[in-house]
Amino acid sequence: MDYFKVKKNKVLLCILLLFVLHDGQTLADTFIYDVQPIRPGVKGAIDLVLIEHDRYRRDAPIPEHLGNVNSTYLTINTTTTATVANTTLASTTETVPEVNKTTEQPAHTAVVTVTPPLSKTPETIKAKENLSNLTFDSHSFYNSTFLGNVELFNELWSNITKDKAEVHDILSHSHRRATTIRLSFDFPFYGHNVTNITVATGGFIYIGEHVHNWLAATQYIAPLMANFDTTLSNDSLVKHFDDGEKFIVFWENVTLQEDPNKKFTFAVILYKNGDITFAYKDIPTPVQSINDNEHPVKVGISDAYLTDRNFLHLRRKTIYEYHRVSFKNYEIANKTILKLIALPTCLQYDTVRGARL
Repeated sequence: MDYFKVKKNKVLLCILLLFVLHDGQTLADTFIYDVQPIRPGVKGAIDLVLIEHDRYRRDAPIPEHLGNVNSTYLTINTTTTATVANTTLASTTETVPEVNKTTEQPAHTAVVTVTPPLSKTPETIKAKENLSNLTFDSHSFYNSTFLGNVELFNELWSNITKDKAEVHDILSHSHRRATTIRLSFDFPFYGHNVTNITVATGGFIYIGEHVHNWLAATQYIAPLMANFDTTLSNDSLVKHFDDGEKFIVFWENVTLQEDPNKKFTFAVILYKNGDITFAYKDIPTPVQSINDNEHPVKVGISDAYLTDRNFLHLRRKTIYEYHRVSFKNYEIANKTILKLIALPTCLQYDTVRGARL
């Protein structure tokens, strides 16, 4: 009888330790993510099939729902009218992390197939300061524009910081850790409504429904994905805010693990209508010079779809990436804004008439 009492007490103690509250949050709400794929054949693994493609910059008309660049566009007031400027066609590629290193992981790990990247170096894209001569680039599912107007940035930053954001205490004292947060609204990403998102210390949001170990591979929204370590500084914070119309994540004074003396502050805003804004307050070093040996370095968005099949009585899941946009070659600097405008997709229509295929 005493044996069973002791065993029961030990089990209860383990449960209490697992769910110990830490400023209102629990360690069980977060998990450590990996940045390397594992070798094929691991039991319970998920296959990840990634694409590596050129992204061509094209002139794009100003989206109809924007009209003027006003409060609907950047949540600030401005009456400047946007016109489309001519741009040159240029191809871009994105650096893919090494895939020959292996790490043993439990179930829900990822086996990755990557097509070799193209070698052509993309041109560097500069931010637009003149709001009367904006350029919109087309990426099939989104149009984008890159702004370097200081006054515009200051108004945007003032707008998104006027309400106090919630500090996530565990993410603010972690390295390579992520947590899933439920939005108060449905966020349309590539036309699919998303409610649960996963925020990572590494400067990105994982948007997929099926959480696996290699979050940085695909299905992400990355204002600046890099090897950030919030344990290196007491003022490094990961914060979030949700007012029902937009969801904001701030990475404030975060430092790279290999260079703790330089502090980055930036944010991503997910709007209820599907638009996305990357806001960069302090970027002390060019994105292109950030080391990607220990963690992928990415700026952009990616989406994929999941298949689930049975083969020889074995169940296998495969995630196929079908679209990726990289902005890593952009001259991201202090007080710049990268805006992605969601375009209508066929998922939003009852018929194919008027849909974007």
